[in-house]
Amino acid sequence: MLTIACGTAALTVLAGAATLSDVRPDPVALLLFGALLIWAENAAVLLPTTATVSPSFMVVMASLAAFDGRGALLGCALVGASGGLILDMFRRRRFAVVVFNCAQYCLAAAAAGWTAETLGRLGAPTVVQYVLAGCAFAGVNIGLVLPVPVFSAGARLRAVWADMAPTVPNYLAFGLLGTLIGELYETVGPVSVVVLVTPLVIARSVFRAFQGLRHAYRRLEVLYGFTEHVSGALDIDTVVRTTLGQVKDSLGVEQVELALLENGTLIRCTIGGSTRVVARVDEPVDEEAHSLELRVMRDDKPVTASVDMASGDLGPVLAARGMTHMMAAPLHGEAGVIGALLVADRSHENTIFTAEELQLLSTLANHVSVAFQNGKLVERLREESLHDSLTGLANRTNFQAALSGLGAHEGTSAVMLMDLDRFKEVNDTLGHESGDTLLCEISRRLSELVGDRGTIARLGGDEFAVLLPAVEGASDATATAEVLLSALEQPFPVGDLNLEVGASIGVVLSPDHGTDAATLLQRADVAMYAAKEARSGVELYDPDHDEYSPRRLVLANELRHAIDRGQLTVHYQPKADLRTGEVTGVEALLRWHHPEYGFVPPDEFIPLAEHTGSIRPLTRWVLAAAISQCGMWRRKGIDLDVAVNLSMRSLLDMGLPEEVENLLQRAGLDPRSLTLEITESTIMADPVRSMGVLHDLSDLGTTLSIDDFGTGYSSLSYLKRMPVGEVKVDRSFVMNMTSDQDDLVIVRSTIDLARNLGLQVVAEGVEDRPTWEKLANLGCDAAQGYYLGRPMPVVQLDRWLGEQRGDETAEPALLQGRR
Repeated sequence: MLTIACGTAALTVLAGAATLSDVRPDPVALLLFGALLIWAENAAVLLPTTATVSPSFMVVMASLAAFDGRGALLGCALVGASGGLILDMFRRRRFAVVVFNCAQYCLAAAAAGWTAETLGRLGAPTVVQYVLAGCAFAGVNIGLVLPVPVFSAGARLRAVWADMAPTVPNYLAFGLLGTLIGELYETVGPVSVVVLVTPLVIARSVFRAFQGLRHAYRRLEVLYGFTEHVSGALDIDTVVRTTLGQVKDSLGVEQVELALLENGTLIRCTIGGSTRVVARVDEPVDEEAHSLELRVMRDDKPVTASVDMASGDLGPVLAARGMTHMMAAPLHGEAGVIGALLVADRSHENTIFTAEELQLLSTLANHVSVAFQNGKLVERLREESLHDSLTGLANRTNFQAALSGLGAHEGTSAVMLMDLDRFKEVNDTLGHESGDTLLCEISRRLSELVGDRGTIARLGGDEFAVLLPAVEGASDATATAEVLLSALEQPFPVGDLNLEVGASIGVVLSPDHGTDAATLLQRADVAMYAAKEARSGVELYDPDHDEYSPRRLVLANELRHAIDRGQLTVHYQPKADLRTGEVTGVEALLRWHHPEYGFVPPDEFIPLAEHTGSIRPLTRWVLAAAISQCGMWRRKGIDLDVAVNLSMRSLLDMGLPEEVENLLQRAGLDPRSLTLEITESTIMADPVRSMGVLHDLSDLGTTLSIDDFGTGYSSLSYLKRMPVGEVKVDRSFVMNMTSDQDDLVIVRSTIDLARNLGLQVVAEGVEDRPTWEKLANLGCDAAQGYYLGRPMPVVQLDRWLGEQRGDETAEPALLQGRR
């Protein structure tokens, strides 16, 4: 900035040397128009936009019209510039800015005078002289101001011009008015200036008064908005982010810093620039590096400073921190000063901060201090509300919140519920104080064993819970539970005694046994009581444990109305050809989202439906939805088959074949597009009736598939007699076939058997590419599993199919990222 100012001053001296040779002294005019220029320069007002309205151009054009000769014009500019210099010094502007402003006006005035005189010598009309001289004055001003932000602050030229463009109309208006004043001055004299300038003075006074009211209203508006935003923040992090953003926007500054001093560490949170990124730095207090923040905290009073005009040694400190102008205010807490709020450098102006702005910052800092106290209180109350007051462990609310996040968690998680044995004897014999000591010792031992692997909670009394977000399976979970149980059986020192307690632990897995908190805790409770009854210490949840639980009763009753209430949906899992990777069909899978219990696993409500007789309407509803959807896919040109599972009761329904035929005709679907999956155990429940229904379904042209092949009776005689066209190798054999030789032998034998019988073979549970490739090498026809895709709703499946069709070169391995 100083370099630009000095260069401009040098050009002004050269222009003046070439101009003052023909100065025609007119002391009255010089003083009059020089005084007007001083007034005009200080009468500039800032509109609600970034444009500045200044009558300076009016005075310059009036001088040009009133005087005959460019020297008088430059003299007028010199008088005005000198006065402006004095006033700028009183306003404590930076020296470089003062020099630049004075040189800028003098050079622009010299350019205007030289243009007018040159055009006059060439015989140009007066109006042309004034217009082009005015353009020269405006052009020099804009040309000098435009590059300043570009070189000094790195701003973009286009952005700077966008801010300056609104000032161009001001030049035109004031130029016209100034020319009129100059012409009248030659005719009427100084009175004309007084007559025409008086309304401007009145208008300026009114506008300044309006601006004062507007600024006062703006300060109230800023304070109200700031208070509203900050008071709504209920934690420290939110208070910090809200404070930084609100102060930056409210005061229009480039940098904002919130400094907090805690236990010998200075926490500095800053925000700056257009990116609005909040950066936080925690560092030990350094007297020299943090002298600015520490001084504000030590003096306990607001301060404003500038690089050029700062008192004491703040100037070098600001320069070292990259600040030009700064103001700061202390933050107060219960124990005194806790930090400081600092702002630096305006976004659009290069002037010092006013006393009113410093007072506003102090007021904002007071509100921030109150918000901090409230935030700490809220955090302390929240901490107490989420933790057990005796042991410091998570409480039931905290633990349930942790369980709620398991629905989106990939992989297997374990939840353990443990109840202490013989704890009541400790309370009754030694008193509750000893009982509390024992609970604290138990909590400490559990915390040491679990560590960072999971979350421990005390749910109440002598009941504890453990959440392990990542386990390798049921064996890993039960093994961990055995370790915890063994640790609890070791003596605990309580006073002079070593007390022995045992426990019963129930274990559930997510998502195998549920995903929502209520289901997991309820089933862990069931497993825990099963462990108590069996005196086994640890029990993994089994659905047989809660056959007559209240939840089962509620689900059995509400399952009858689930269809009418829109709680049931059908998801579709893709099935692909192992040789080509092409998706050839989907399996329809029923899903129940209960309004209270959330997601209810099929292995829980399907047995209920079979037991209560609801399976028949459920099966027909799924058949209707799947067949109708398959028909819509076929009409869209998507060639997919659909498979639907049939239960034991469905195979005893003699009216099922006719119902399937009607659904196929209604959807306009070829029966070969429908595959009906059955298990061996469902057939063996009543082989005679089942065979009759199967033959009727086969006669329709549908494909019959034996699901979970290898886990049931696997009777070759029935397999030979049944009209099936497909077998599905159970996932329990497929998942480990690449690492378990026995599973590999079973899969290979099943494929060979099916091929010899002329049946298609589908492998379930394909989880990775090696399994996919191994099955293809063994001659398996198709596969389904998470490697290809998870069960999806119709909308998601359509999108997934569209992505696959859009990438015809995609290998099957790429599909695992789309599940």
